[in-house]
Parts: sequence; C-alpha cells; structure tokens
Amino acid sequence: MGAEPLGPAPFYFKRMNKLILILLPVFLLSFAEALPAQEPPKLVVRNRVIQLDSIPSRQDTTLVFHYENKGGSPLEIFNMIPGCTCVVPDYSKEPLMAGDSTSFTVRFTPSHPGPFSQAVTIVYAAPGSPQYEITRVAIRGKAHE
Repeated sequence: MGAEPLGPAPFYFKRMNKLILILLPVFLLSFAEALPAQEPPKLVVRNRVIQLDSIPSRQDTTLVFHYENKGGSPLEIFNMIPGCTCVVPDYSKEPLMAGDSTSFTVRFTPSHPGPFSQAVTIVYAAPGSPQYEITRVAIRGKAHE
C-alpha cells in the first residue's frame, strides 16, 4: 500500500543540481556587491575637553557634552567608561540617526583640592554591528577648598 520508489534520478537532474550548487554562490556574491555599502556611524563631540578654571572640591558639578552622528548609519552608544568613581556619565541608550545631534551629561565631584584631569571613554557602533569605535572626552581644571 506504500508508495513505490521511483528509482535513481535521471542523469540530467544530477547535472542540474551541480550547476545550481556552482552558480548559486556566484549569484549571491554578485547581488551582495550590487547593494550600496552603508557608511558607518561617526561620533563627533563638539566640546571634547571642558576646562574648569576653579571649582570647589567635594561638590558636584554637572557638565554637558554635545555630540553629533556624522556617519551614514544610526549610532548606538554601548558604554561610557569613567576614568574614576568621581565621574558619573549619563547618556541615552536610544540610537542616534545619521545627521542628528544630542548631548550627554557627566557629573563630576573632585575628591580633593588641586589640579585634575579626568576622561570618559565612549564605546559606540551601529546597532547590531560587531565592530566598535572608541572616542574620549576630558574634564580638566583645578579644585579648591
């Protein structure tokens, strides 16, 4: 009652399978090259270094850094790594579209009087991209009692 086997496939089906296996990758590669390459995001910070002349030590100071995505695809900040515990960055987790601009804040509390120089490392990429880019911003100045 079961179906009877049809027997071996004719020789031209075997040739057709080989032809498809050879031509399919060539077709897919040529199609991939025809797609326009999207320019990666590029984070440009307008004020990479903020110079503070004299601020009180052990007192919070909030600073604003303005940045823009000058690339051709959305930009997502994955992490902001402060140089010490006296620096606390706050940023949007939403992707920034190409050509758009926004800002992030950094709360800085100098722990003692004297000169200081602190950095924040920004790790960003296109959403879903395995290739990350890094840029840094800095806060410099002098704290007093």
